[in-house]
Amino acid sequence: MIRTIVRNSGVNSSPFARWTLTLALFAFALVFVIIAFMDAGIDVPLTNRLLIAFGGSFFPGCAILALWGVRSAGRIVAASIFLVCLYYVLDECVFDFQGDLGLEEGRSATSPINAIWAMIAFGLPCLYYAICGRLSISRKSSDPAKTNLPMFKGD
Repeated sequence: MIRTIVRNSGVNSSPFARWTLTLALFAFALVFVIIAFMDAGIDVPLTNRLLIAFGGSFFPGCAILALWGVRSAGRIVAASIFLVCLYYVLDECVFDFQGDLGLEEGRSATSPINAIWAMIAFGLPCLYYAICGRLSISRKSSDPAKTNLPMFKGD
């Protein structure tokens, strides 16, 4: 059944590449889980440890699903990136707003202006991809005869 899903999913990777990337991504996720629960003498609450373990294994897990033909895995990742950007904007501009946009601060500092830029650069394109499933504005045509339309009426 898995072979049928992969063959019909449009995944154009060789089995060697698929298995190799799956093992590498699984190891990457496992490292995050080990780091999250490693006791290094730092007092970290359990909720933070769980967030590190989940966040570090969520994206590699979705990448593994995408490699094996689950079409909505990319949309799930895009929607989660949009939600992270939305939380960043709400946290900086609403919940923790200090009256300063942070124009004097550096680019790596957390500030409302950097949160807005992150939403414009990453959040909105990810939302568009999560909803439409593509980043291009043009629509896909299911009729092959309609794909070669002339640019001008006289052509």
